Amino acid sequence: MPYAQNFFLSHIEVDFRLEDGTTRTLKTIVSEREVAQAKYNDAITQGQTAVISYMQDVRQSKNMLRVMLGNFPARSKALLKAYCVQQLEFEDQSYCFRLPLVYVPAYMGSVSQYVTKGVSF
Repeated sequence: MPYAQNFFLSHIEVDFRLEDGTTRTLKTIVSEREVAQAKYNDAITQGQTAVISYMQDVRQSKNMLRVMLGNFPARSKALLKAYCVQQLEFEDQSYCFRLPLVYVPAYMGSVSQYVTKGVSF
């Protein structure tokens, strides 16, 4: 069952713990892709930290959630929370919730390089 048909991203929150110990939170709002991309680009250009996320069509039958975090503060830690909504299906006289378990597409190659080394910006 392709989950993308009834599995929707509601919003994303990113909690930062900065090098000096202070915390900061960014929250996304749902808007049209072009509008969101323009706001993200403006924030990055002004040196602000920004986050954007959208569903990206992959291989025409699956979807992939792409999240970009720009101007991430140096030597900081971030916790990304993705809030999703799923329509429950009625199956065998009960409701069924399916949680997608695959978060890294197969075409990305070895997952270990991302887990052990992180991602460079």
